[in-house]
Amino acid sequence: MNQSTYNVSASLEIVRPSLASMADLRRLSASQVLGLYAKKGSTIDCVDGSLWVTLEGDPEDHILNAGQALVLKSRGKVVVGAFKDASLRMA
Repeated sequence: MNQSTYNVSASLEIVRPSLASMADLRRLSASQVLGLYAKKGSTIDCVDGSLWVTLEGDPEDHILNAGQALVLKSRGKVVVGAFKDASLRMA
């Protein structure tokens, strides 16, 4: 899996995954956020942990706990962060 990592600060790391791996299980530590571009109807599933999700054009942030999912109502940029170590799946 090819990833480019950009260090924003000592406590924040942005990981940009390859598009081919979007349906794979992803692990995020509390010091990482995942930035991606998603299409309408994409689903973010929180497998374990707790995630913070912000969507381009959406005035509200979303919190997902283990077992919860979010279906995106529009396409655009998405940022997912973990409050603590977490796993997610996006399809």
